[in-house]
Order: sequence, then structure tokens, then C-alpha cells
Amino acid sequence: MEQKLSQNDLFTLIALLCHGGYFWVLPSFATKENGSMGILSMLLGAGTGLLILILAYRLSQKANGQPIFQYLGQIMPKPLAQVTALAIWSYLAIFLILCLAFFTEMMSSRLLVDTPRWLISGVLLFLIGRLAALGLVDITRFSFFALISLLFLMLMLILGNLPLFEIIQALPLVLENGAAFVDTWLQVSNAYAIVLCLLFILPRVKQEKKNLSWAASALVLSAVFLSVMTFLAMGVFGQDFSQTMFWMHLEQAKIIQLGPYLERVEAIYVILWMTVIFAASSILIYCTNHSLAQIIQRPLTVKMHWLLIFFFWLCCNYLGNMEKIILLLGYFNQIFFWLMIGGLLLAFFFAQRDRKASNL
Repeated sequence: MEQKLSQNDLFTLIALLCHGGYFWVLPSFATKENGSMGILSMLLGAGTGLLILILAYRLSQKANGQPIFQYLGQIMPKPLAQVTALAIWSYLAIFLILCLAFFTEMMSSRLLVDTPRWLISGVLLFLIGRLAALGLVDITRFSFFALISLLFLMLMLILGNLPLFEIIQALPLVLENGAAFVDTWLQVSNAYAIVLCLLFILPRVKQEKKNLSWAASALVLSAVFLSVMTFLAMGVFGQDFSQTMFWMHLEQAKIIQLGPYLERVEAIYVILWMTVIFAASSILIYCTNHSLAQIIQRPLTVKMHWLLIFFFWLCCNYLGNMEKIILLLGYFNQIFFWLMIGGLLLAFFFAQRDRKASNL
């Protein structure tokens, strides 16, 4: 019998999913065209993510322990269920590839300049794939230590930036470009839609009343943390300079002083961040691979697991520069997100209709 996860485990998994590699570049996307108003778009996007989380939770509850794609096939027309399932898998796979590509790009451009990208991504994916192959229980155990690293990162950035913070530099909060603001809101909503991993995690969690509250609190705390960090960056560097930064949190780490003898604090930051990336990516690989196994209706074998890891490695290496990554991000926003959300909303509609029909 599979070991069930607790509410604390659920909180840990959702919190780390909301701090993957993609989330560390969201502040730069949000503030590039919007300045400090980008923080509001981030909070609105997190609100959309909260609605998606509630939708995923309700659908998972209605599935009552069944594999979610099998349940969709029962309540929806088969072609519609298949399109929704493929959209969800595509979303998870592309999100994973983007997270790995962003982290590999950062390591290659900032720390390991002379190391080939294929080697960085290969070692990273091998270690993450090995962790994901152990199963969700072992992923959760590692994720607990990654969460401690995340909390330390938060504390380090806040305490290190507060002495240099000037609120006047983060002001005024003015909406200058409405179209850019809406685009940023959709982009952040797209990122927080990763909480759809709940569809594959929740069947492994003990059924308790406050599961939804624990998952939602993890998402909300993530949004608050990212917003606070972004506002701190605006107050430390000023709006104009902050809008030119891509690795905003890394720049914040560079200015931290920990005594006269400790140098390169950003290296410590990256090492701790790596544990968060390992945990978040292993959760993503677990959910992505199990979702594909549900689509093809076959058990996830070791061979299939590593073939998918190899596929992700090839995709990550194809995205050899930031221009290609941003291009993929555009398709990611425009296609799979809307297909997936539309399909899930229709699934919820069909589930509600079947419930009313059974009550007659």
C-alpha cells in the first residue's frame, strides 16, 4: 500500500512548485514594462492561480481517487477529454523545460561560463531524474530540506536589502501601459497554473478537511514573498535600473554583506537556490511523466521515465539562448494555457451536470 502524504507535505510541495526556475525570472518580466505596478500584476496573477488551484482541487475530489484523465474520459466526450489531457501534459512539459532552460542559462552565463551547456543541463537532469524516480514520498522528504533553504533565502534577501531600501525609489505606482499590464497578468497567471500538479498529487494525500486551505496558503505565501522581494529591489535599485535586470534576485544577493571576510554571497544564494530547483523540478517530472502514462494508459516504467528525461534534455539544449526561450514562452502563453484551462472548465461543467442529473 502506498504511503499517504500529510497536509504539511502538501504545503511543502505546492510551495516549492511556486518557486521553480521560472518564478525567479517573473519579477523581471512583470516590471520591465510596468515598473512597480508590475507587483500588482503579479498579485492578480497569483489570484488567478488560486482560482485554478480551487478548480483542480474540486475536480480531483470529484474523481474520488481515479486517475484524473480516466475521470475526464467518463464525464466528457472522448475527443474533448483527449485534447484536454494532451494540453495539460504539454503545459507541464513546457513549464519543466522552461524552468530547466532558465536555470541552465543562469549557471552558464553567470557562474560556469566555460562549461558546455549540454553538460550543465545533463548533470542537472540526471540528478533531478534520479530523485523523481524514487517516488513522491522521497521527493517530499527532500523537498522539506529544500523548503528550509527557501526560507533561509527569503530571510537572507530581506535582511540584506532592508538597510539599503528607500521607498521613494519604488514610487510612484503609476499604470502607464494598460496592454503591457494585462499581458503581464496573463503571464503570471500562466506560471501559477502549475498548481494543476495538484491533480496528480492529491490522490496521494490523506483526505482531510483543510487540504485546500493548506495548498492555497502555500500559493498565497509564494505570491507575497515574490512581491515583497520585487518591491525591495525597486526600493534598492530604483525603478529605472530594476527594469533592466533579468536575474533580479541574484542582483539583490550580490549586495548582501555578511561580515568583512565572506565574499561572493550570491554563490551561496545559488547553491541554496539549486536545492529549491532540484525539488521543484523533481515534482514537475513526477507529475509530467505520470500524466503521460495516464494518457497512453500504461504504467510508468523505468525505461519510459529515462526516455522522457532524455527528451527534456534535448529540448533544454535546443533552447540554446534567451531569444529561443522567450519565443517558447510566447507560444506557452498563447496556446496550451488556454486549451488547458478551457478544457478543465468544460470538465467541471460536465461534472456538475452529471451530479445534478444523478440527484433527480
